[in-house]
Amino acid sequence: MKEVTVQKQALLDALQANKDAHRAEFLRAQEGWRNLVIEELDRRLADFRASRRVHASFNYPEPEDHTRDYLRIIRMVEMEVSPTITIPEADFARYVMDDWEWKANWTATNTRYVQG
Repeated sequence: MKEVTVQKQALLDALQANKDAHRAEFLRAQEGWRNLVIEELDRRLADFRASRRVHASFNYPEPEDHTRDYLRIIRMVEMEVSPTITIPEADFARYVMDDWEWKANWTATNTRYVQG
């Protein structure tokens, strides 16, 4: 199957649910990232004040927010005049299954901050 025709409202419901879950996960990861960076900066500041050697850089990639990706597609679907929409398999994977090109890296980065 190369494409599928879906009910407009069903597609909107899936997109909205995926967007809401994405945003909630991003906010949790952002909070975890912020706490981790603050802890590291506090630790390094204490080392500086104690005249200990301090590494000047660290690598904590900031969580990425892809909410705009969802909002763009939601708006496109909202503006569609037909009650059904035909989408290719790749878009079905993104919009309904929430399997975006950036999803694996996004999840790996966020997991570090949400579980850590």
